[in-house]
Amino acid sequence: MLFIPLEGKISWRNPPIVTLLLIALNCLIFFGFQSGDNRKSMEAYEYYFESGLAAIELPRYADYADLAPDRQPDPENLEEPSEPAFRLMMNMQRDSEFMDALYQDRIIIPGSRDYNTWAAKRTEFDQRLEQTIIYRYGLVPAKARPWSFVTMMFVHGGLWHLLGNMVFLWIMGCVLEMGLGRMTYCSGYILAGIFASLVYFAVHHNSYVPSIGASGAMSGLMGALTVLYGLTRIRVFFSTGFYFDYFRMHAVLLLPFWLGKELLAFFLGASGGVAYMAHVGGLAGGALLGLGAKRVIRPDKKAFFEEPPEDPTPAMIEDAMERISRLDFKGARPVLQEVIAKNPGHGEALGLLFNVEKQQPDSAGFHEAAGKYLSHLLAGPADHEKACAVYREYEDLAKRTELRDDLYARLASAFLETGQIEAGKKILVPLARRNPALSAIPALLLRLVHGLEKQGMSEKAEKYRNILCRRYAQSQEAHIASAKAAGN
Repeated sequence: MLFIPLEGKISWRNPPIVTLLLIALNCLIFFGFQSGDNRKSMEAYEYYFESGLAAIELPRYADYADLAPDRQPDPENLEEPSEPAFRLMMNMQRDSEFMDALYQDRIIIPGSRDYNTWAAKRTEFDQRLEQTIIYRYGLVPAKARPWSFVTMMFVHGGLWHLLGNMVFLWIMGCVLEMGLGRMTYCSGYILAGIFASLVYFAVHHNSYVPSIGASGAMSGLMGALTVLYGLTRIRVFFSTGFYFDYFRMHAVLLLPFWLGKELLAFFLGASGGVAYMAHVGGLAGGALLGLGAKRVIRPDKKAFFEEPPEDPTPAMIEDAMERISRLDFKGARPVLQEVIAKNPGHGEALGLLFNVEKQQPDSAGFHEAAGKYLSHLLAGPADHEKACAVYREYEDLAKRTELRDDLYARLASAFLETGQIEAGKKILVPLARRNPALSAIPALLLRLVHGLEKQGMSEKAEKYRNILCRRYAQSQEAHIASAKAAGN
């Protein structure tokens, strides 16, 4: 059963750098430093069986655990790691009481026939395991080293273990980093992970199995989130495995659920390699840290958990289209104008308003709508063909086009660019007469010359080349045109 908060708007102008660095560090350690762990572990376990250590320890563990006769290992068949023997060995490693007795020489007594052989091989086996990152930097409570309370949270047991923790780190980390600030968040992450390790150590102090993974620190983030955002209603994803849904609830109510879930699993004896008490420690530690932080700083709740207002634009567009279908152009006009006022670049609204205004082609509104729509279409090269088609329609309907000169220049460029040379010339020539100082004119004339030459209209091309070179003699385009003419 899962309850996962799904909130938070990420600003990439101020990205969650610490969260991204933590994810990168965990991945670097797993794919880099831990890359040889599987091989080293397998070599150690092969040694365990091939050296005869399994034949010494496993029968004694079977007697200790009072296994049924049909589950007793055969010492003669323990030189190779069969599945039952390997499973028995792993159960032995997890049996803290037996391992304590084994290391305290209460299972194999000093002076007994096998003692010296066993002690040498057990030492060699332990040294081989110590060569793996998991045993060297994981938290082995019975052999705990100070640094392992920190390093264990950066070591993972497998790809899915890593991915699961990193997903939770992203979900929780982004919200808390933006709400708390980078330094407070980073410090809280490490402290929560240490607190989780300490609680796990206190409960499993005689365990010889390494505890690894960022889940304790993850739980700390979860605990901190519930306290920091308290009664703020947040969106939560709920899943039972076969059913899921979303709903809103007070953040603080997640804390007792998460704590209860982990404690119940622990007391029911659920295993699966999950460090439930590390999760409990992380949740409790995170909640305490969150409580302390709440007294010192005020997290930015509103920025992350406030429900964003619903965008009315789609409904307004639908309303306008429905009115247009009923030929209610008068009613559609103000709706579309409101959309454009809020979002001047809304292409669909601009196109619809153009179609509404063209019902009155003599009106000032038609010229204004045409200008805005054409300006939008000309903003991207992909829409230049459409812009040319819209201009032709506008030109056919209006008795006289009324656009800005800079827009005429962009239209001329679009027509020339799309190979519609005559249409481009029709716009460019009067524009050059009316506003010869417009900065775009020389480039447009040069493009017109090239377009006419491609179509085999050499005489016309020469005419406009002469105009370019005579009227804009100092321009770069005139020099290009002259050089090309001289080369021919």
